Amino acid sequence: MRRQRSLPWIHRYSRPITAGIASIGAAITAYLTVVKLSNGTAVCPIEGCDIVLSSPYAYVFGLPLSL
Repeated sequence: MRRQRSLPWIHRYSRPITAGIASIGAAITAYLTVVKLSNGTAVCPIEGCDIVLSSPYAYVFGLPLSL
């Protein structure tokens, strides 16, 4: 009879953690895309977010980079 090894916590929770991080990233990307397409101002904890969103490098082939 073999003894069953316990799984480390990272193996047990890696998929839910990855799904949570990906969901947060998708929500932020959707928010930035909506702000960019509606010409609104982004809520940002520091100054300069609107400068970055309105720079010429914020578009690729006429589409917002966040899209």
